[in-house]
Amino acid sequence: MVSHIYVHIPYCTTKCDYCDFYSEYPKQTVEDAYVNAIISELKERYHGEQVETVFFGGGTPSLLSSEQLKSILTNIKLANNNEVTIECNPETITIEKLEAYKAAGVNRISIGVQSFDEEKLKLIGRTRTVNVLDKTEQATTVFDNVGIDLMFALPTQTEEDITKEISFISQEIKHVSYYALTLEEGTPLFNKKGGVHPISEDVQADLSEEVVRVLAEQEFARYEISNFAKTGYECKHNIAYWDYCDYLGIGAGAVSTILGVRTENVKDIKTYVQGERVDSEYTLTANEQVNEKIMMQLRVTKGMLFEERYLKYTNKYPDLLSIKEGRIFFTNKGFLVHDTIVSELML
Repeated sequence: MVSHIYVHIPYCTTKCDYCDFYSEYPKQTVEDAYVNAIISELKERYHGEQVETVFFGGGTPSLLSSEQLKSILTNIKLANNNEVTIECNPETITIEKLEAYKAAGVNRISIGVQSFDEEKLKLIGRTRTVNVLDKTEQATTVFDNVGIDLMFALPTQTEEDITKEISFISQEIKHVSYYALTLEEGTPLFNKKGGVHPISEDVQADLSEEVVRVLAEQEFARYEISNFAKTGYECKHNIAYWDYCDYLGIGAGAVSTILGVRTENVKDIKTYVQGERVDSEYTLTANEQVNEKIMMQLRVTKGMLFEERYLKYTNKYPDLLSIKEGRIFFTNKGFLVHDTIVSELML
């Protein structure tokens, strides 16, 4: 039974140098043919269950018109107390659009700020033509549940920069996703990495600790490696991923995992619109599912259920792993080496 749906909108006005998600650009609007194809896929794969969360990601989902968004949501039966999120690029935000999104059924906005420092953005190939503080303020006047995405470990960034960055976050913002810049192979930023000068792992660790410390002072509690929220505003959709729940991915380039079957859609809008949806389908082995569950659940601060076989690792890494109330979880220090430790816990 699917309770969580992800809708991929692979349209962008420009392509950021660090982005490795599938999208096509330059696009100013989302074609109706693509929206119709999404609705068609929903009718094929979604069977009318009550859905707890819907997440419109991309790309730039906020290129959708409110009418297009409403036409998609009309085909989804939403549960009470649902969460419907749309990611927004600051350049696409207007009061009118936000109000129309709210009327269409959206109740959570996630704004891709990345950085309040325009010079740092330029170093990673991101330009902005609007005042992002004005845009976040507009969003909070329409929605109670507004989150922002930020990046750290940007070239030349210091701990003082982090403190200053966080000082720009208004009291009305309820959620912050703070990701470390990574150089993904195949992106323009990776190809010109010699000129980007990514910071060292030690400095990145110091910046990460500063992020956690300063956000805590602003009443943002860490609940996942890169995600922080004020009480009651954790992202329900992303928690479903980390809890290893089934989810249905709709749209070109979307991924689904349902009953142990991983389905990946074609990464081509034209092909998708023509009716060819699935690029690959793979049944995960029992061990693969266990290992993915370990990897995902140990991303969150509450961790996962403790098993006796983990005891040797908590003894080996007492400052990185903890046990409490029948659960094993990472300490803040442990999160700095999450991937390395998780690989040891896997089957």
